[in-house]
Amino acid sequence: MNYFARYDSATAATLQLLQSNLIFVRGNHEAHLWLDQREQQTTELLFPVDVYERLYCLKSGLPYTFRHNSEEITILGIGRIGMRGEGGVTQKPRHLQAYELERLSHLVKDQQIDILITHDAPYGLIFPDSGLHSIQHVLNVQRPLYHFFGHYIGDVCLEMSYLNHITYACKLAEPHFNKKAPGYTLQAGVMGLLRWTHRQQHHFELVDAPWLSEYKATSWRAL
Repeated sequence: MNYFARYDSATAATLQLLQSNLIFVRGNHEAHLWLDQREQQTTELLFPVDVYERLYCLKSGLPYTFRHNSEEITILGIGRIGMRGEGGVTQKPRHLQAYELERLSHLVKDQQIDILITHDAPYGLIFPDSGLHSIQHVLNVQRPLYHFFGHYIGDVCLEMSYLNHITYACKLAEPHFNKKAPGYTLQAGVMGLLRWTHRQQHHFELVDAPWLSEYKATSWRAL
């Protein structure tokens, strides 16, 4: 709110140093009604949410293909969370909505998905009666090469291989700063690098580098 909702020259200068924009899927704590309004105003697959147009929300259930020169990669996002204990859809904004499920139902079996990005996990993976059945369906049918998600167990990073024998999955750690500890830095497991040429040539690794510890809540704009 301090740096991205209204223009800030120092933040703008930092962003000018970056070569890439940031794409995200919704979680369960976003301003969903506001995001709904933004989403309904565009037919594009993703839409900016900041004053600089550098942070983009990816619409749930619609494959997005990023192209650079001769390389391309297709990403599917599924935002929000499931309704714990019922597994259905409610009208609460934090839960996956009916129109997003409708989009997912139109995915064809041979639709190639390289990366699946979600906030929630497949149903029952982390805790009983939690997660989304629709995530499991995409893993079974589209069988993406990678699945990245969050939401659960805070600073813990989990790596796993799904039973479809295709998908590598990573539950990344939460990339937050501890406000009660001024010296607190980002921990290993909050970030990974995927090097991608095509579906037969790619490599993912978690970042555990000295420069990660340079970023603090009070210094990120100056680095």
